Amino acid sequence: MNILVRSLLFVSLPIILGSCGRKSEQAADYNNALIDRQMHVVEALDMMDSTLRDSTITEDRLDYAFANLQAKVKSAVMAVDSIGPFKQDPSLQAAARQLFRSYEAMTDGDYARLVAIRKLPDSAITSDVVDTNNAIIRRLQSVSQAAQKKFILQQSEFGRKYNLSFD
Repeated sequence: MNILVRSLLFVSLPIILGSCGRKSEQAADYNNALIDRQMHVVEALDMMDSTLRDSTITEDRLDYAFANLQAKVKSAVMAVDSIGPFKQDPSLQAAARQLFRSYEAMTDGDYARLVAIRKLPDSAITSDVVDTNNAIIRRLQSVSQAAQKKFILQQSEFGRKYNLSFD
């Protein structure tokens, strides 16, 4: 019986370890697919922020940057909905959905307001408008940081479940 148990362990241990390794690899691929979408959105956010800071930007370029941001965010929301949960575990998908919905709310709300402010004629720019602009920028930074922090916490938990390390 001892030989049978050893033989069974000898044969099954590599299969078990291999499947654990494969599951970790699949979890890493799943995570990377979501991060790839996030990176597209972050690039569009960076472009939008740069455009808003550029005092020489044309209205067409401003409209392009805003439309690009909207498209990247909508694409990310649709992608996270279509990717499905990982192996019946919806935790990272739900966290990504919440992150992308936060980006969507930021885009449709505060970024749209910043674009509208930016399009105002110089004669309409008052200290109240400048204060509003600065308050919107601070709110965007705060909301973005909070959403990203929440996602990173869920991502870390996902990593612990599936033996992933994030450097």
